[in-house]
Formats: sequence, C-alpha cells, structure tokens
Amino acid sequence: MINAKVYSLLKLFCFNNKKITYIKTLKKGTLGKVHIIRVGNKKYVLKDISQVAFLFKPIAKFLKNNEEKSLLKVEEAFRNKNIDFPKLIYRNKLFNVKIYLEGEPLKKNMINDVTPQYFIRAEKIMNELHEMGIVHNDNQKKENWLINKKGHPCLIDYDIALSFKKYNQLFKYLKKQDIRHFLKLKSKFFPDLITNKQKQMIDKRNLLYWINRHFIKPIYKNFVSILFFIITFSKIKNLSSKLRINTFSLRNEKRKNC
Repeated sequence: MINAKVYSLLKLFCFNNKKITYIKTLKKGTLGKVHIIRVGNKKYVLKDISQVAFLFKPIAKFLKNNEEKSLLKVEEAFRNKNIDFPKLIYRNKLFNVKIYLEGEPLKKNMINDVTPQYFIRAEKIMNELHEMGIVHNDNQKKENWLINKKGHPCLIDYDIALSFKKYNQLFKYLKKQDIRHFLKLKSKFFPDLITNKQKQMIDKRNLLYWINRHFIKPIYKNFVSILFFIITFSKIKNLSSKLRINTFSLRNEKRKNC
C-alpha cells in the first residue's frame, strides 16, 4: 500500500485532490517501492523512497535524482518523434510520478510476437539516446524492454542511466557497452540477423568488464548485505529492549499489588 504521508502529498500537489486508486506494487526493496496507481482513466507509476532505512537513504536519493535528470533529458531527445517513454510528471524529495506505459515485458517465449521490425525500432531508440549523450546502462535486461499493443518497443527503468554534455572517453565506452548489450539481447531472438562483426563485439571482453565483474559487483553485493544485516540486528535489539522494559514494568506492578 501507499504510505499515508506520500498519499496526502500526492493527492494535494500532483492530482488536485482527485481520487487515487492503488493497483499493485511492482517492486519492493531496500531502496524503495514502486507502485502502479490510477487517477481517473489514466495509470501512473509511483516511486516512493519515503520509508527507506537511514543507511540506504543516500543511495536511494542518488538513484531517484539520477532517474529524474535522465528522464528530463530523454523527453528532450524524444520530443516530436513518436517514441513512447515513461514521462516524468511530478517529483519531490520523497517520491516521483511517471506515466505508466501499457505493454508486456520482453520474454524469450515471445518469439512469435516479436518481429525483426521491433529491433529496428529499438535500435532507433538507442541511437536517439546516444545522439543526445544519454547511455541507458541497463538495456540488457529483457524486463526493461516493453512490447506495446502495436508491437512497438518501449525502453523503461532509467535509474542508472547517465547523460553527458561532452562525448568523452567514458561516454564512448558506455555507449559501446549499450550497443553490445542490445546486440546480445537481439541475438537471443534473431541470431541469424547478427553479423560476424557484431558477434565479435558481443564476445569481446575488456579490462573494465573484468574489474566490474570480479571486484565492483561482489563488493557492492556484500556492502548491501552487511547494511541489511546491521539494520535487521538493530531492529531486533530495539524490539528486545522494549520487551525487557515491558516485562520489568509488569513485574513492578505485580509487586506493588502484592
């Protein structure tokens, strides 16, 4: 369900006191919650970080702010180009609201539904982003690509996307990784459409990839696990101390009554 404080702010500032209907929770984790809500005939995606634990708050804020900056740049890139994207309509320190895109996440068993034209349009989306200096950084996940009723692609989840004013070496590297991830995804559906040069690009590994896989990812996973353990332990400790206080007060009351 939606947090009461978030609900009241949402109703007052975002939807002018219109009725808000909670539909379901898409994602729930240490870095916040993602809900689907309905206002009138329209659906929206609500990202809520209001109840994130203190230790995780800086990471959650960074990802939320980064997503918002990226979506504003994406809106500029896709203006008047008939490309669907999760348009940002409201934001504050606790949450943001985006337009909900109707569609099914891409799955491997959708071979009959997905056509080569889908990936031609998807490639156009990637090119438009790169021309505006935006790299998605998470386009290898099938669940981040939707297929709408027309069979067209929609790219979602811009949490770790980055935008660059100058096309420096980091942008060029991340752009190559975006293209590589996209080709890898395409090869799962249409391996015959991948050229030999593209196959070499998919199979290519470099030093940064090795560092990321063997050092950065394990450290990040362990860091999150340790923080989660600390928070859980502190909650249990607080609960046990409260129980002790209650037990002690009950004993004192019994002694007084005796």
